[in-house]
Amino acid sequence: MYLFLSSLFLYVGALAIYRLFFHPLSKYPGPLLASLTDWYEMYYNIIKGGALVTKINRLHKVHGPVIRIGPNTVSQTHSLR
Repeated sequence: MYLFLSSLFLYVGALAIYRLFFHPLSKYPGPLLASLTDWYEMYYNIIKGGALVTKINRLHKVHGPVIRIGPNTVSQTHSLR
């Protein structure tokens, strides 16, 4: 049992370090929780009733035209000129 728990802890820790520092998308700004897990999107879509679009717009105003909104997802603004 201890071997399983320690292996699980080691895996989750290594995955978090990889996603924060070594992932190809790690250079893009965004919320820390969004970089670690997809639960960030789920929280805003289910618990907050679809407020992810509003949150993404606020994040674009703070961080710029390209932001990381998930471990494997970025959002880019499209300006109309």
